[in-house]
Amino acid sequence: MKGVKVDIEKTIIGSMLIDQNALLEAIDQITPDDFRDTRNQKIVSAIIDMFSKNKPVELTSLQTELSERGQLEKAGGVF
Repeated sequence: MKGVKVDIEKTIIGSMLIDQNALLEAIDQITPDDFRDTRNQKIVSAIIDMFSKNKPVELTSLQTELSERGQLEKAGGVF
């Protein structure tokens, strides 16, 4: 079942990156601790921080954010 949970986490993150409505709906309801996979925790933490700083939340800016934090490889590398 662990793989299923991680797949759901990836779906949530993907939705937040491609659909502004999904981002707006999820941003106040999730925390990094809601995610089991530590890579996904790092990604969600970056997304939340970017959103709170009014930075664009999309794949390229997320990769840049994770890279600047020194967490890109820990979050799974370039995706």
